Amino acid sequence: MNYRIYLMVATMLIFVACKNNSSQNNTTEHEHVAGVTHDHEQTNVHQHKEGEECNHDQAEKHTHAAEENHKHDHKSEHQHQKGEECNHEHAEEQAHQAIESHHHNHINGHQHGENGEHQKPQNQIIERNPEKVLILKSEAAHDHAAETANSGGHAHDEVKYQITAYSNEFELFAETDPFSNEGSSSILAHFTWLDDFSPLQNARIKAEINTNGQISQDIQTQMLRPGIYRFNIQAKKAGDAILSFHIETKNGVYSMYIPEIKVFADAHAAMHWDAPEANTTNTTSFTKEQSWKVAFGTERVGIQPFGKTIKTTALTKPCVAGEAIISSKSNGIVDLQSNHITEGMQVKKGQKLFVISGSDLANDNSSVRYVEAKNNYEKAVSNFERIMELEKDKIVTSKEVLEAKNEFENTKVIFDNLQANFSLQGQSITSPIDGYINNLRVSNGEYVEAGYPLLAITKNQRLILNADVQQKYAAILPQIYTANIKNIYNNNTYSLEELNGHILSYGKTTNSNNYLIPISIEIDNTDDFVAGGFVELYLKYQGNESYLNVPNSALLEEQGNFFVYVQVHPELFEKREVFIGASDGERTEILKGLSAHERIVSKGAILIKLAQATGGLDAHSGHVH
Repeated sequence: MNYRIYLMVATMLIFVACKNNSSQNNTTEHEHVAGVTHDHEQTNVHQHKEGEECNHDQAEKHTHAAEENHKHDHKSEHQHQKGEECNHEHAEEQAHQAIESHHHNHINGHQHGENGEHQKPQNQIIERNPEKVLILKSEAAHDHAAETANSGGHAHDEVKYQITAYSNEFELFAETDPFSNEGSSSILAHFTWLDDFSPLQNARIKAEINTNGQISQDIQTQMLRPGIYRFNIQAKKAGDAILSFHIETKNGVYSMYIPEIKVFADAHAAMHWDAPEANTTNTTSFTKEQSWKVAFGTERVGIQPFGKTIKTTALTKPCVAGEAIISSKSNGIVDLQSNHITEGMQVKKGQKLFVISGSDLANDNSSVRYVEAKNNYEKAVSNFERIMELEKDKIVTSKEVLEAKNEFENTKVIFDNLQANFSLQGQSITSPIDGYINNLRVSNGEYVEAGYPLLAITKNQRLILNADVQQKYAAILPQIYTANIKNIYNNNTYSLEELNGHILSYGKTTNSNNYLIPISIEIDNTDDFVAGGFVELYLKYQGNESYLNVPNSALLEEQGNFFVYVQVHPELFEKREVFIGASDGERTEILKGLSAHERIVSKGAILIKLAQATGGLDAHSGHVH
């Protein structure tokens, strides 16, 4: 009991001494971020004088002892005067809490913007950075200031910082002056939509810098160029800060938060900040303005499930359900009614194509048979009508009536059939469906016999891919669940799902001519495919492995070696050799040369190669927007 009393008294004395020391140094105890609710809890304040070191362990012991004896909740707080340093073990956690607090304040206070005139849209979307923020120091940064100034060069002794950040919607690349509370800092921000890598236009953007609750902001509604906005902000306080951009578009409101921003007490301190610099070895500059004008895109590399594939070649054929073959119904000579009956010609259902005429034949003349059938029919009609009149007077027997009726019906069937398919000129060939003429087998004046296939009409909407695989894959064929189809002429690749396709069947035995196992796939036809041509087929079967892989469009081949362009920052790219593994037609496994979470050029890599080959751009030369 005496020990506990002694410990309680010692703790109280330490607390009173710390509080008196706080009053003598005129130090503000705590600055509260707006929107934070404070409980009425007793708080220990730990302060430092000039030259003293912060002993976190001792303060923590004092706090623990006070909690055991007084049963109160205490919070340890550190305040520092100018020139003091204190290493916080939980700096990252505090930054995250500051972001959440600032986010809360932004939501509550966003209904009114500058001067209270702006009303927040209802469909606000808050974006979180899926990638680590990259901040680089550049003493020879590009002179983006030339967009608004007449100066065309840059000062090498001027320090700039390049900030790269990503949200779910945007890429941000900003070049900024060092932040300090002594003067305004200029931020030249490039905003890019990630879905199509186009510049952000017609947006209202508010830039804020938050240093321990002290917020400065600048709002811009006019862009310098498409995708480029300039902000001028003077931080109110030195220390660790959070830079944020709140973007309002017609589609909604988006926010990007960038922690790890340093606000310096003066410009001299900014010059000596030990920030990393960009590695410019084997790099090529490709500005945002250039990438916005072409088909360009980047992708973050990751380890993803990568199914095993069987690569083969397939022959494309028209789908049987969408094709009609027209054959000759009689012997005769082909008489083209039009000089424009050619393969590929579009025809309509019922359209007359040509005639099979037998009028010039000595035997089996279709014209003679037509005339004969017509005469027999007319004779049977007349005879049947006469018999029916006599039957009323009971002059003819029932047998004669039945014979006359039977003859009439037989001749009518023969004549109707010939009349529907023939005329005095011969058999009329018409299209049974809408489609295109395919495989025209006859020419004008050619003699054909009954049953001979004349041509095919195809709808050209569905195709059948006929492929063969080796016998060693026989046990794997039931596991095939999808495929990628590549046009070998333009290198366009489609998934089976994109073409609304499915696997029709695979053989249980081999072909007799090549001893391979057949497999058939049905797909929608596109302008990329031509019936009768060949495609590359990547049959995919399930695998449990995950590999580092990249899109095939990111790979460049030079004399058998493969390269990709790795992003240093959104205007600088490093050419790097990689070693590839298997491919499924769309993506390729990377065995060596890349690491997960690096960002590479996934579309337009050849354009950077051309820029490197021409030598028109230098990473250090600067450029003018």
